[in-house]
Amino acid sequence: MTSQNNTAVIVGTFCFLGIVFGFAAFMAAKQTSERNQYYQQSSLDAERAKFPTKLVKRGPAPDGDPQAPSIKPIFYNSGGKKLKAWLIFPHKRGKSPAVLFAHGGYSVGAGDIAAVRPFVDAGFVVMVPSVRGENGNPGNFELCFGEIDDLKAALNYLAKLPQVDPHMLFAAGHSLGATNVMLLAESDGRLKKVAACGGYPNMAMGNNLYQEIIPFDQKGEHELELRAPALWVSHLTCPMLLCYGSNDQVEGEYKRLAQDMSNRPGAKGKTIIIEDIPGADHFQAITPAIPRMVTFFSQN
Repeated sequence: MTSQNNTAVIVGTFCFLGIVFGFAAFMAAKQTSERNQYYQQSSLDAERAKFPTKLVKRGPAPDGDPQAPSIKPIFYNSGGKKLKAWLIFPHKRGKSPAVLFAHGGYSVGAGDIAAVRPFVDAGFVVMVPSVRGENGNPGNFELCFGEIDDLKAALNYLAKLPQVDPHMLFAAGHSLGATNVMLLAESDGRLKKVAACGGYPNMAMGNNLYQEIIPFDQKGEHELELRAPALWVSHLTCPMLLCYGSNDQVEGEYKRLAQDMSNRPGAKGKTIIIEDIPGADHFQAITPAIPRMVTFFSQN
């Protein structure tokens, strides 16, 4: 074979590969566009309602209870389940704004009640609900799925309290609870604002940082994407503050995913504020984040 023929073969091969890779890139872009259109046009609430999550691990939340709160719990109903929650009231008369606080970890402890004190001192009624599979509650741990239904039920309870202004409802959360309130804000239009510290914006992307606690079939269609707030950002119903500790590698990854979420097509016109909590890791960040949340909720 002559060098001229060799050159022709090489050029032809590269042209063929260029066509193949170009077509693959086109199809990938087309699929991404179609998925983005699906996320924007479909309702997260409706998609969750018709999707039966497939649990491969059944049982309560992963770890044991921390030190129990010293105040007596109340009970709210979620889909026939009687679930515990804790209420703290400010020392004032009349109706007050209210915060639904979704705790970090896997059960409500005394530390969660202490953590929300700045909200109460600022005049907010605070409800700290435990959800299915926590604090001795019935139900299975589902990781950011059925728990959203429980938070909606808790918000129903909170809104009906005589001490609460039902038009001034807010939600805040830490860690796993932060991810849950991000999803809540995309499926419940009653919230004025939401604030999350250490939330996971997109467990459907890359290395799943919740890997060790996942109770569902990860290979199941829609399992991950229905638990990923970033994908449903077009349905965000209120302004959202996202706080991340600056001294933590995992928090850095969460923040990167949050920035990606804020740049998605569906985020256009939405208010998403992303802030660092200086010198704090994932667990330390909530203490300095809460006063920032109080300020955020108090602003018009």
